[in-house]
Amino acid sequence: MIRLPLALLIMLALAACGAADPAPSPPAAVAPAVTPPATVVTTGDPPQVFGPLLVTPGGFGLGAIEPNSVHQVQLTLVNQGSEPISIVETQSSCKCTVPDLLDGTVIAAGESVVMAATFSAGSAPGPKDAKILLKFRTPSRPRLQLALIKIAGEVTMKVRAEPPFVDALKGVTGGTVRVESTDGRPFAIVTAGGEPPRYVGGFDPGRDQPRSAYALRWSVNYSARVEDCGGERLWWVVETDHPQCPILPLRIRHECTGMRQDPNYKQRGWFSPPYMINAGAVIAGTPVDLDVEVQRLDDRPGTGIYAVESLSPDATAEFLGILEPPGDTSTVRVRFTPRAGTAGMLYAAVRLKSATGDADVAFLASVLPE
Repeated sequence: MIRLPLALLIMLALAACGAADPAPSPPAAVAPAVTPPATVVTTGDPPQVFGPLLVTPGGFGLGAIEPNSVHQVQLTLVNQGSEPISIVETQSSCKCTVPDLLDGTVIAAGESVVMAATFSAGSAPGPKDAKILLKFRTPSRPRLQLALIKIAGEVTMKVRAEPPFVDALKGVTGGTVRVESTDGRPFAIVTAGGEPPRYVGGFDPGRDQPRSAYALRWSVNYSARVEDCGGERLWWVVETDHPQCPILPLRIRHECTGMRQDPNYKQRGWFSPPYMINAGAVIAGTPVDLDVEVQRLDDRPGTGIYAVESLSPDATAEFLGILEPPGDTSTVRVRFTPRAGTAGMLYAAVRLKSATGDADVAFLASVLPE
């Protein structure tokens, strides 16, 4: 049975949101991921009314949020009608948001219930949003009614970029981007796009003191013909000496990037958004354990990851296992080790292998000498 994405289900509701060899068994025991403490959020957008149901706050705009931060939002559902409301189903648009399951809850007339949801920011910078869909009914209206609550924020590192991407669409091969520290701390640009930084505005690192903001020039020379696409990098990376942001990845927007980088994802039955893992600063020769999220597209068996392989000679990758049983999503733990003797910016492709096909994920690291 093919499962439609939740975003499509929500949209519909609002209108009425190559095979490999058999996989060996993964390691039996994997340590669970460490969850950061959650920030509790109780204030947000103005209340929303959905028929007899009043939702307060009506949504949450979290603004700038830290990478990998966790936010627990709390809202109140009030029955403003004259008959009971029965919550039939609670849905979330992504694994990043886990709401209280209120399925089967009945809210009497004039009464209320408190609902919480945990929103995880993830590591990739840029806008992030999720939706919670409540389906409910009343005795006089047995047909399902809907309430939609939105949660949004922008994952912002201690150094941020404006715009937070490189726009190389429609034949554009170059431009400028502003990078600045969000804490006002002066910092230096080490590399930009894998090369010495090219500054705009006359800054000279040999003469001038470090600043808290810079304008940088970027260039991307990808094929102008979509049919010639293949192997292009998805990220233009700024490497800094800021202790809390050694790597700032900017997504490259181009006709050759996006899902064109992974044309077999439907046949394979899974993909790994956003095809990038930011390892930050790591020491050469020292392993670091990193988690890769995998999203499944359907119910076919055998799509679990069973091995990984580094495609870069400057790093190794070891498959440690899956943190939870395969489902709509799963988390793969990878031990990533820059080889001894390497230093500086490392952009390494790591291949995830499954019985239905393989996919590559970029592992980014600022490698420090031993």
